[in-house]
Amino acid sequence: MFEKTNQKSSKSIKYTNENKEKAEKLFMQALNHEHDENFLKAVKFYQEAIKLYPNILKIYISDKDEQV
Repeated sequence: MFEKTNQKSSKSIKYTNENKEKAEKLFMQALNHEHDENFLKAVKFYQEAIKLYPNILKIYISDKDEQV
């Protein structure tokens, strides 16, 4: 029983990590569109990123603070 639970949690972690990576890519694309003043596309990419990983903005802000 414990093995089944452990397998489910590892699949969940893998799924979350995949979503996080996809969301980071979408977020970076949104930033590029925003920089090019293509705001409608930027909003679309931001929305997709947030659907995949709702905490993406917190991660981006904390990563940016660490780089400064």
